[in-house]
Amino acid sequence: MSKEEQVANIFLTIPFYPPKTMGSIKQVEIIGVPGEQLSNGEYSIDSRIEDFFDDLIAREIFYQSSKNIFCQFKQLKFWLYDTKRTKREHEYKIPDLDNRDLKIESNTKDSSLDYIYVLDNRLIGNEYDRWKKNAEDILTPLFITFKPQAEIPDNLSDNPIIKILSVLADTVDNKNKGKKSLYFNALIVQID
Repeated sequence: MSKEEQVANIFLTIPFYPPKTMGSIKQVEIIGVPGEQLSNGEYSIDSRIEDFFDDLIAREIFYQSSKNIFCQFKQLKFWLYDTKRTKREHEYKIPDLDNRDLKIESNTKDSSLDYIYVLDNRLIGNEYDRWKKNAEDILTPLFITFKPQAEIPDNLSDNPIIKILSVLADTVDNKNKGKKSLYFNALIVQID
């Protein structure tokens, strides 16, 4: 491998902001997004990758926040995390997890997202109970956004109507391949 080919993978952070004043959350950051170095030395993220995370995480969080009048979260940081790898095997820095962190397991069959870990905020009693409920209410719907679209059985794929619907479905959900080939199966979340 030449020196040019030995370039390390580049992982960046994308900030997202709500499209209008809605809910209490004003920023969602996603950390560990693959990027590339441009010829001018700057770093960039492909717009399709940015749209993927906007659709599957940021917009859903802003939407859920707008529905929950009791939630007072201001900012959420998401680390893309693979539970099958050790912390050292990740190519970007991720927070340490321990038994005080809230672990939310997927409630959606066939979701590519298995877990959401919410970092401990050291609340206790009723404050913790409210925080936990709000976190679960806002984060749990993410599991369904990571569920790939169902495949059309081969015996139906020759039907002209099914072919048209298949093309339309691919246009509507062009993120289906991305949902099936994720390099992470969990999210680590810090709530501020």
